[in-house]
Amino acid sequence: MQDNSGGDSPSPDEQSALNELFAKQDDPTLYCGETADYTWAQTSEEIEITVPQVDGTNLDRKAVSVEFHNERVVVIVQNKLILDGATPAPIDPDESHWVIERKASTPAAVVVTLAKKKRTTKANEHWRSVIIGHKEVDASKLGPQIIRMDGSDPDSIKNAVAMANKKSN
Repeated sequence: MQDNSGGDSPSPDEQSALNELFAKQDDPTLYCGETADYTWAQTSEEIEITVPQVDGTNLDRKAVSVEFHNERVVVIVQNKLILDGATPAPIDPDESHWVIERKASTPAAVVVTLAKKKRTTKANEHWRSVIIGHKEVDASKLGPQIIRMDGSDPDSIKNAVAMANKKSN
């Protein structure tokens, strides 16, 4: 790729390609799923599971039980078993956590964050479900390879753009 910028800034074509890459990497709909009991999304580092409160009930810490194991998670909310099974890949129980999230415009929800032991940097490495045997997302909808770069380093920018162009051709 020819550098017409005369400096360390990316060319307009490079900047356009970078903007497209960033938009794809930050779009959580590329890496998420939904079941009757919860929704979930993922990044390269974690899975975030959201369990909405049952209408007309009070959601507090006493109504939630969560267990994190290396390759298993158990989530019970308001006496209902939401998750209990093996994860598609190992998690870090010490880095995983949960909270009750309260927003003014929506009912409270339990948000469970599973920290992945192995970062998923390629679309084919992303989880297709939270629990093996649960509803899977369509693998063809999973996003592109996640490309990491240093935005202040011109060579890093050029390499990221070159990788993106190579993948799309």
